Amino acid sequence: MNALPLAQSSLESRAATLDAAAVHAAHGAFLWATLQRLALAAALLLAAPTAAAQDAPHTLRLAWARGDGADLCPAQPEVMTAVRGRLGRDPFTADATTSAEVLIERAGRWRARLLFRDAAGAVLLRRELDDGAEDCAAITSAAALSVVLALSPDGPAPAAPPAPAAPVRDPEVAPPPAPRPPPAARPPPKRVRLVGSAELLWGALPRVAPGAALHVDLLLARRWAFSLGAALSPELRVDTWAFGLTRASASGCFRAHPHRRVELTPCAGVSFGLVHAVTFGPTPVEPGNHPWLAAHLEGRAVARVGGPWVAYAALGGAWVPLRQDFVVLRPGAASRSAYAQEPFAAWGSLGVGVEL
Repeated sequence: MNALPLAQSSLESRAATLDAAAVHAAHGAFLWATLQRLALAAALLLAAPTAAAQDAPHTLRLAWARGDGADLCPAQPEVMTAVRGRLGRDPFTADATTSAEVLIERAGRWRARLLFRDAAGAVLLRRELDDGAEDCAAITSAAALSVVLALSPDGPAPAAPPAPAAPVRDPEVAPPPAPRPPPAARPPPKRVRLVGSAELLWGALPRVAPGAALHVDLLLARRWAFSLGAALSPELRVDTWAFGLTRASASGCFRAHPHRRVELTPCAGVSFGLVHAVTFGPTPVEPGNHPWLAAHLEGRAVARVGGPWVAYAALGGAWVPLRQDFVVLRPGAASRSAYAQEPFAAWGSLGVGVEL
């Protein structure tokens, strides 16, 4: 192993080039030729170049961890399956003398930290990859590819054993390999969320009123959404009156944790609609439909339960500047107020939805 320090020192600059190539390889197959030419340099960083059979470890112990913001990224079993598919064999054993430690996290940009150790725990190779993509697919593929390259200097799952060749002095002039099929396309990000819910409404009607609501969220950017909604609270009879409310809303929402399984979303906007007033006794003054207007704040929680399906919960409150005072007339007596709307209203809702 006396040749290892010299191999690591002489190939330091080529290893930096390998890091960049690994990240971009996850975005397209056209960079695979560059990775193939640099595979020998990655293998030489892990073992002495004096014996071809020791260019890379045959087996490996893998410790794959997901850090802050990476809860929805692939877990270790998925990564191990991908590496086995690339190599065409299973390189993972519990008694392997070489280990790889990988941490995927998000701190503004996606980052992968890789650490390879020998049997004594000494660091053989330390690398860090980063990527500014919207999700973690590219950085995960790049980190997994780095593990593949460390295990196989000839690249993943060669179609046939390479023919003996003269020593290559400069990997950049080596003949390119046969083209590989492009990787499967990543699914596009979700752009629309449709939610239906049941709700309870306080303050807008004479008593607590049940109702139903429907809203559509347009996921315009990674952190922002625009929401359109409609709700109906059927008429509830109070003495000789019945009151109901139909309303619509428009809101702007901030997506606090768009990549986590549970997403918290504060929203602000306006609500407008009609109060339905019906009397069954004394003569009312101006019966029928009356306008209703409010400015509202709402907190939403969306939990991804599997596939496109989500569970939904929300709490909201509103200030009502446009209110009505419903008055009835009694023959031979002074008129009286049947119901005066409150200046504030609140609601809570539970529902299910789908992301498209």
